[in-house]
This record gives sequence, C-alpha cells and structure tokens, in this order.
Amino acid sequence: SIGFLSADDLFGAFQIITKPSGADVSLYDIDLYLCKTPSPVYPVMIDEYMVLQEGIPGRKINIIITKDGYVPLKKTLFVPFLYTKEKEALKHPTVYSCSAMSLS
Repeated sequence: SIGFLSADDLFGAFQIITKPSGADVSLYDIDLYLCKTPSPVYPVMIDEYMVLQEGIPGRKINIIITKDGYVPLKKTLFVPFLYTKEKEALKHPTVYSCSAMSLS
C-alpha cells in the first residue's frame, strides 16, 4: 500500500554559524533576538507560511546578523521540510554559514 504524507507531518531544522562567531541573530520581521552564533539547532514545523522553492516545501525566515565593528547582514533563509519526524530534522539541520562579514 502507498501512504501519503499529510502536511502536518513535515519538519525542517536550521543552524546559523558565522566567522567570526559571537554575532547576534535576530528574527527581522518581528524584531526578536534569537541567539549568538553559533546558534543551537532550531526545529521548524510546517504551517500556513509554507512556500515551495523549486518544488521543495519549506519556510522562509528573515534574519539579521549583527556584530560590533561589522556591517549588519540581512538574510532570508529557506528551511526545507525534508523529514517526517522532528527528531530526524534536528539531527540533520540545514546549516547556514556566513563568513567575511564586512567591517564597518
């Protein structure tokens, strides 16, 4: 028998790494401080904000990375929903790394 995944069954996860580390990461749209880099692994569950990118379901997350002495960096991350179990997504996060943050 063939089973189909429901939209409630999809998860992704992400982690942010910067060089140099110790940068502050905030969610841009809601101006919420998230963490210092390297970040922990954050789970993302499918919800009404899901988008398709090249046919892959996922979620776009707008962040801003700041560090004293560096120009703030605004990025849109795409976190693909690749797993049916949150535990699996947390084991295999999509890692976003930023190096060479420009000096201000």
